[in-house]
Amino acid sequence: MKLGGFSQHRELELTCSAGFSARASLQAALGNNRKLFAEHMTPIAPGQRASFFLVKGNPLENISDTQKISEIWFEGELLTLKQPILSN
Repeated sequence: MKLGGFSQHRELELTCSAGFSARASLQAALGNNRKLFAEHMTPIAPGQRASFFLVKGNPLENISDTQKISEIWFEGELLTLKQPILSN
């Protein structure tokens, strides 16, 4: 089974191995998304329908923690995970 997104997690690990900080790796990976989707972004506030995911751990301390996804919220609704997305 091919899992979409795995290569992005591996790329983050490799950029950190090459000497970039976790913060710099995440900013490089996500910076263009912020620019591309800026018109669709609104502040987090009551009544807004946010899409985001939560991870166990702190990716700024251990970049591999990006793979420990615990919850996914899409348009304000918690998605139920039947199995772990990535296992470590």
